[in-house]
Order: sequence, then structure tokens, then C-alpha cells
Amino acid sequence: MDKDRAECVFRTQDPHEAELVRSALEENGIRAFVFDGRAAASVAMFGPAIMVRVMVAAEDRAAALKFIAEKEGE
Repeated sequence: MDKDRAECVFRTQDPHEAELVRSALEENGIRAFVFDGRAAASVAMFGPAIMVRVMVAAEDRAAALKFIAEKEGE
């Protein structure tokens, strides 16, 4: 996947949640990767300072968003 053409389909402050979404997408044939997963450092009393993003290829964006929406609706 060309990371220059990747698009964000999910954001969270929880790196583990991002990995679960990435894994579910890949199990359903959509290649994905977690961006900033290790950079989610905490700021005292405020929680994670950087949002963790799940990225997919631009051409897979619509399918990934549909899949995520369906899973959130369950």
C-alpha cells in the first residue's frame, strides 16, 4: 500500500482499539495499518496527546468506512 495515498478511516486515543479495527478490516479483505500507534504518549491529567489513526488505501476508503459503520451499529 502506498502510504502517500492512504486515508484515515478511524481515529481513537486507544492504540489497542485501533489495532482491533485494523485487524477486523484486514480479516475482511481491506489492507490497513495503524499510524501513530506508538506515539500516543500521555500528557499528565489529560490522557493521550496524539490520536491513533487507522489508515487504508484511498481506493478502499468507502468499503472501510461502510464496514466500520456496520460494526458500530451492531
